[in-house]
Amino acid sequence: MDTTFSQPGPVPMQHLQQQPQQEELVAAPACIRQFSAKGTDSVSLSASAAPGGALKAAHAIALEQQAQQQQHSQQPQPLKEAAAARHIRAHLSRPAVARSLLHHLAKGFGVQLRGDVATNEVSTAKYTLLTFLPVNLFEQFLRVANLYFLLTAILQLIPGLSPTSWFTTVAPLVFVLAVNAIKEGYDDVHRHRNDSQVNNRKVVLLSEQGDAAHQLEVYWKDVVAGDLVKVRAEEEIPADLLLLSSPDPDNLCYVETANLDGETNLKIKYCWSKFVGGREVQDFQALAQDWTIGYEAANEKLYVFDGYAESAKLGKQPLDINNLLLRGSVLRKTGWVIGLALNVGRDSKIVRNMTKAPRKITQLERNMNVLVFVQFTALVVFCAVLAGLNQWWSLRHSAPAWWYLQSQDVYPELPPGVSAFFVSFLRFLILLSNMIPISLYVSLEVVKVFQCTLLLNSDRQMYHKDTDTPFACRTTTLNEELGQVQYVLSDKTGTLTQNVMGFVWASVGGVLFGQHASEDNRLAGMPANTPHSLALDEGMQKAMCFRQDKSDKNRQPNAALMDYLTNLAVCNTVVPSVNPDGTLLYQASSPDEEALVEGAAYLGHRLISRTTEQVKVDIRGALHTYDILATLEFNSDRKRMSIIVRTPQDRLMLFCKGADSMILARLAPGEPGVETVKQHLDEMAHAGYRTLLVGQRELSREEYEQWEAAYSAAQVAMVDREGRMAAEQERIEHGLHLVGATAVEDKLQVREMPPLIDAIIMSQLQELGASSKGCMCIQACT
Repeated sequence: MDTTFSQPGPVPMQHLQQQPQQEELVAAPACIRQFSAKGTDSVSLSASAAPGGALKAAHAIALEQQAQQQQHSQQPQPLKEAAAARHIRAHLSRPAVARSLLHHLAKGFGVQLRGDVATNEVSTAKYTLLTFLPVNLFEQFLRVANLYFLLTAILQLIPGLSPTSWFTTVAPLVFVLAVNAIKEGYDDVHRHRNDSQVNNRKVVLLSEQGDAAHQLEVYWKDVVAGDLVKVRAEEEIPADLLLLSSPDPDNLCYVETANLDGETNLKIKYCWSKFVGGREVQDFQALAQDWTIGYEAANEKLYVFDGYAESAKLGKQPLDINNLLLRGSVLRKTGWVIGLALNVGRDSKIVRNMTKAPRKITQLERNMNVLVFVQFTALVVFCAVLAGLNQWWSLRHSAPAWWYLQSQDVYPELPPGVSAFFVSFLRFLILLSNMIPISLYVSLEVVKVFQCTLLLNSDRQMYHKDTDTPFACRTTTLNEELGQVQYVLSDKTGTLTQNVMGFVWASVGGVLFGQHASEDNRLAGMPANTPHSLALDEGMQKAMCFRQDKSDKNRQPNAALMDYLTNLAVCNTVVPSVNPDGTLLYQASSPDEEALVEGAAYLGHRLISRTTEQVKVDIRGALHTYDILATLEFNSDRKRMSIIVRTPQDRLMLFCKGADSMILARLAPGEPGVETVKQHLDEMAHAGYRTLLVGQRELSREEYEQWEAAYSAAQVAMVDREGRMAAEQERIEHGLHLVGATAVEDKLQVREMPPLIDAIIMSQLQELGASSKGCMCIQACT
């Protein structure tokens, strides 16, 4: 279905008032209200009014105007729509990317000049050649001990003040600073090498300046916003791209976002419009000439993107995160994609989420800083006391009889007084500076280096034989933190299970199916040892008429089960593909959804194809086509997903599934069977299964048309788009009919679990608790 979205604009206030204004008759001759043709009113006071009449009339009019203002303030004000933060157009001829001497000079100081064109070059290094020495020394002198030794060395260099040689303090201090600087520099060299490797990767652009096929190969660092970038299979996305074209007939592609969020399951991304596509430069002439892309300012939100594509003919088309290929994700199971570069370099979302390499401070160093501060305080007290005693002794022995002890009254031998006290204080400070031994820090640095090179890197117990990977110590900063683990945060889903989901139980029509599953009930076409044991339940098979006696030949499948399975087959984001052997392969971003769709397929409801406009489902051998009118996607706040479709019977249906708390709150009043389903949910939870509730309702055409207009306006809004969309979604998801509940099992890792539990017991870890999302927190016994 083609839908044209229009931008909501401010509504003039005179259009908010629909009733025509009528002429008002005023009996008092002192005040006559006249109405203009435009509907604005003016007030004239008659000079022939009785004394005080004009004043009373004016007071009455003021009160009336005040009431009108209050009434006006209570009326809903039109929402002022903000313009997009950025606007770009695709260019088929690339702008020149020149780097001047000023650019390279600024880069030496760690500053990246944008110039006229923002490039895709990124830097994760901490230092440059020009900033290494000052920045590194500044960070090292944040250590209290280094600052103390620097102060002592400065005092020792003052002529006539120090009773000891400066070499004994300066040489060890320089050694400690040099060792730390070399380690930091070594680490940063690797960062520079990684940056150079990433920035000098090559990518193909579609450009009229390219070869005969209008393809131009450039470095990643030379990509600019507005470039048409072509990424091939198994390649990494170089910048945040608006997906324009892919070879998939459904205009989608698959990406892996492990570099962004650690998730290895594939995500599905959709081309933003059917109006733009192709694989050659000439296919994108209309895009470059007619379309303007407006989108949000650069930010670090990986799962949110607000934008729109606007043309004079088709108005505004909404853009969201499903149309955006993020830098760092990898293209999988798709031959190629073509995208429009939006956020490049430091503006891309993954770079926005990067943090500068911090200065690593161990707990030992923190404790030593406290000890140094305490020792320094005690040292100052001792020196002050000794300097005071020295002044007292000098005063007692200042008589002529002690002439051989008298000072020469020149620096640094001063007569008793404030100056002499200060000089004596500094001398004692230098003499007693060994209370804080610098040799301790020298020993620590030497031990750390040898610990890494001779012990850790040669540890056979840290060698992984399968991948031939030895232990590699990349830094010596955190050696003393090894073995000091206090808390372990473990996601039970990913570490204790196989991440293989099985559709095992179903609650429909007050009956709980799946508790009596057996391999003996396996039907033709079902694989052996399927995780979807619900299809092996004898009661389910009888309800779906897969097993019929002679007396049941005329019995039809359970209508509630048919609605239940249809809902599961339609309300999802699973995309089927065909294997070379002709079997269907379901691709889903959520393994739970994949399990539900596969389980429904075993029960006679096979999802055949899915596009942005249609879903085709094979229901017991008959192909049914559902037109997609709207998809209300799942997120962590909504905890549910809905889809509005037009059925083959020309009915408008809202299918919804989600967490029990979300669905139960949106059921129609007096919905039957709720208590039974709650009991079944408790049984599923006690069995350790993941649960969802399934609901649906039929929409009238008038209700849908009104809602669709408001939702379309919210989709292209640049101010509080998420809030406006959520409000419209909430408005349509109500009065649901409870269809049933699902239970999905995540199989445990049978082989790996016993050794893991034994290791946890041997390490004396104690479990503190578990969150609702399955995150387990355990604390080490100390």
